[in-house]
Amino acid sequence: MNRGFHRLSVIACAAFLLLPAGAAAELLHFRVDPDATRFTAAVEEPMSTLRGSALGTFRVVSGEVWGDTRDSAATARVTIAIDAASYTSSSSMRDRAVRGSVLEADRFPAITFSSTGVSRVAMTSPRSGSAVIAGNLTLHGVTHAIRIPVSVSVDDSGRLIADGEVSFKYDEYGMSPPTLMFGALAAGNVATVTFRVVGVRAP
Repeated sequence: MNRGFHRLSVIACAAFLLLPAGAAAELLHFRVDPDATRFTAAVEEPMSTLRGSALGTFRVVSGEVWGDTRDSAATARVTIAIDAASYTSSSSMRDRAVRGSVLEADRFPAITFSSTGVSRVAMTSPRSGSAVIAGNLTLHGVTHAIRIPVSVSVDDSGRLIADGEVSFKYDEYGMSPPTLMFGALAAGNVATVTFRVVGVRAP
């Protein structure tokens, strides 16, 4: 299913997929750069034809990628954690509602992903490619197995960069959409998340 909250596994394939064929075996270890990584969630607001979609961002707390270049598809792994209470948008009222009644960040402070496998690895150029990542996403205390198509590249400084988009339904993770006017108007049940995840080689 293509509906997890974050495409959180993007760097898992990037670290290994972009190595040249026949490269010497090597254990690789990357860390997600929280300052360079962005997750943005868009949800249709009540009366969205007039108001458009609400946009909010989340901050990554930590993330790591590792694996063996001899068998990247079997060994590539990623773990990542996002601070649920870091949600920030253009409205402080919305922020309080999302953090409190929707995400219940005081009870479920972390959104996490742990990958379980990589498939469909394909190069599109010497510095870019794509893959499908499988793993377990935990959001609002609920865990689902997900499969996520990703596209990745390596910049001139050697950073791993992954961009993409994915959608999920609130009720799949035991949440209710945000509301206005004491519940009389509800936002859409689908959140669409776009992301840029950046990884740097760990020392």
